[in-house]
Amino acid sequence: MDNPHIFSPLSRRQLRITSPAPAIEGTPVVCTKLFADTPVVFGDSNLGRLAVNVVTNTLLAAGATPRWMGVSFTIDSDTPTSTINAVAAAMQDAAIQAEIEWLTTDTAILESGPRYGIDLTLTAVGQLTDGFAGGMECVHSGDTIIITGQAGSYGAALEALRHNITTIMNADGAPLSDIVHNTLDVNPHIHAMLYPIGGVKQALDSMHCRLNIQHDAIPVSDEVKAIADITGKDPLDFATADALIMIVAAEDADRTLAAIRRSAFGSEAAIIGHVG
Repeated sequence: MDNPHIFSPLSRRQLRITSPAPAIEGTPVVCTKLFADTPVVFGDSNLGRLAVNVVTNTLLAAGATPRWMGVSFTIDSDTPTSTINAVAAAMQDAAIQAEIEWLTTDTAILESGPRYGIDLTLTAVGQLTDGFAGGMECVHSGDTIIITGQAGSYGAALEALRHNITTIMNADGAPLSDIVHNTLDVNPHIHAMLYPIGGVKQALDSMHCRLNIQHDAIPVSDEVKAIADITGKDPLDFATADALIMIVAAEDADRTLAAIRRSAFGSEAAIIGHVG
């Protein structure tokens, strides 16, 4: 690293940290995620943007509006300043887009640090959305299953990097606040939401109920399909950072799908099956 002390002032300036923390109103929801051994750059994507989007969407899937976030950086001492600057800038851009405020940051610089230069630990706090009472206990036979976007781009990008495949794709996720809020405006009775960061297949399996899934209806880009073919993997096993799975009553499915498709990042939404 060119200057081992550069990140402390840089983080406060670029992440626009709010201090002191505001009082929390309503029911708080907390999410903590560790991003270790993740490449800082993969394709045209950035670890900083990915991390912010993942914690934001995890809160949204729990029915909470993301409000505040803190981050702990572990940085290898040989990491170039330009790389640190790129992560900080990506995190700032993602936080603005997700409308989430930074409350605190902490930095540890190690002589023998993370394999890819930077590890991140993020803790985010959200407020439970008024009226949302979704969860797997609310899912019923006949419910419709909707995915809000394409599956597998994040996992496919990492696979491409591991196999030295040249590919550029937007794989660091997207904040899905607009999708969730627009959907709740037209359908406040979403039965459940899942965030398939471990893959669409894993998310659906976690429901532990009989499902009738139309696999051909799940949107997957040609790039992701190509990487799946090369690596011999199922694209539904690839991590997905920019889509949610929603379970709604069958009579609410059409208006829910229309609301999602009107939202930012929701144009590829599709009905993919039903609860058996």
